[in-house]
Amino acid sequence: MKLTTSTRNSLVNEQIESAGEAEYGIIIDIDDRNDNDSIKMKYIHITGILLLLCSLTCSFNDNLNMLYDNENMMGKRSPVQDFADTLLQHTKDKINAISNNNTLVNAIFSFFKHYYGKTYSSIQEETLRFQTFKQTLLTVVKTNILQLSYEAELNAYADFTNSEFDSQKKGLIPSSQKRNHFNDDEQIEQLLFELRNIEKQQYMFDKSEREEELEEREQIYKRSLPLQRRGIWSDIMKYLTEALYAKKSGKLYDLSPQQITDCSSSGNYGCNGGNFAPSVKYLNSIGGKLALWNSYGYVAVKQTCKLSSSVSTVSLGTIQYAQVPQGDENDLLKTLYAQGPIFIGINANTNTFKSYKGGVINLSSSSCSPTGIDHAVTLVGWGQDASTGLNYWKVKNSWGSNWGESGYFRMARGSNVCGISNMAYAATLT
Repeated sequence: MKLTTSTRNSLVNEQIESAGEAEYGIIIDIDDRNDNDSIKMKYIHITGILLLLCSLTCSFNDNLNMLYDNENMMGKRSPVQDFADTLLQHTKDKINAISNNNTLVNAIFSFFKHYYGKTYSSIQEETLRFQTFKQTLLTVVKTNILQLSYEAELNAYADFTNSEFDSQKKGLIPSSQKRNHFNDDEQIEQLLFELRNIEKQQYMFDKSEREEELEEREQIYKRSLPLQRRGIWSDIMKYLTEALYAKKSGKLYDLSPQQITDCSSSGNYGCNGGNFAPSVKYLNSIGGKLALWNSYGYVAVKQTCKLSSSVSTVSLGTIQYAQVPQGDENDLLKTLYAQGPIFIGINANTNTFKSYKGGVINLSSSSCSPTGIDHAVTLVGWGQDASTGLNYWKVKNSWGSNWGESGYFRMARGSNVCGISNMAYAATLT
């Protein structure tokens, strides 16, 4: 059973009617009987609005399977976005309503704060967060009005300024070198050479079983990554080393990104950012020993390296690697199929990624420069979107499963969108 729009509206109206009447707070009733889409306000007791918000939250949570059981790749709807859509659905000019009616925006902001448990240290901070939230709401509405190949939504980051989002959710420090052969390893260079010379017809993926095979392989390696600050590059290293070791040994361990954050100091900067090559050099320098998560836990800050004989580790072996030729998505595809998950850097365009809900990101180079690499992610698959016909890359992010398509996003394949093929590293264990 799915809860239809009319049923949701009835639910909202019932909760409003049951909230009571008194002197503080607001309830919004959007009147569509005139061109101005006037908004009438009733004042109710503050406990009434809290009951309303609580009741709506409980209703949304109790009916998640009914409200958000979309089985396509777009993932679950955000309850906050659903609440905003309900309030705005009869408004003819949504952008004008948001821009000029803070009462409307505050109703959505109040639900957002309640749902995500947001608290602020002062009135000044709350004012700043409100203005930021309002701008995010405008961006989301404008994006979705355009009916692009992807959708935006209000999520937990809707009150983050762009600079705050960049400082907390990114942190990749790209190499200044245009082409890297860090290991000078003949075997992996030979691998890339062989991959480049495989007939393209062997990798026609849209109508073959190869995508299904790769998806099955991904399920074997799949891990949930923690919500991190600027140590995201170490999260990606954790995921890749787990995948590489599983491929080598058939055993899947939960490894520690915290060790990499704390101990790989040469070329990496802890929670201030890092990259693939310095991390690999560090691991190879200590014999490929990486701690288990439960022996070297995650603390979200850089600390003194705590690796010792008392810490339980896995001996990975030697990591051999090379950079896939820059800008060559055919090579990238072949390497992905042959090697499995690949460490890549992208330009995670803040206006798009902060509010990404789902779909295929297909930005122009002027909107998302391929040279502005600032975020580490893991390339795991490919496919073709049924609704748009766009070929895409499937990419695992590290911002939690409530972001995007259950923690993943899709990027258009074939035009190096956001520099997706500019910094990709193929690796193997020996």
